[in-house]
Amino acid sequence: EEINIFDQELMKCPHAFYKKLRDEAPVYQDPNTGIFQVSKHELICEAARNAKVFSNDFLSGRACSNIYLYIRIC
Repeated sequence: EEINIFDQELMKCPHAFYKKLRDEAPVYQDPNTGIFQVSKHELICEAARNAKVFSNDFLSGRACSNIYLYIRIC
């Protein structure tokens, strides 16, 4: 199932989407953007501790990888 991660309607109430990610794909690569999303707390903490490998600075082109971290855990 393809989901637009930047869809305004989805972002109004993203709780079901975040739960689905945590349950089914805690590290999910969006097929449209190539951005990885990390949704489990322990994985987010691991990525945050290793900023040289993981980055959410994907728009500047300076990111080592295109990992987008969802800090808000529902």
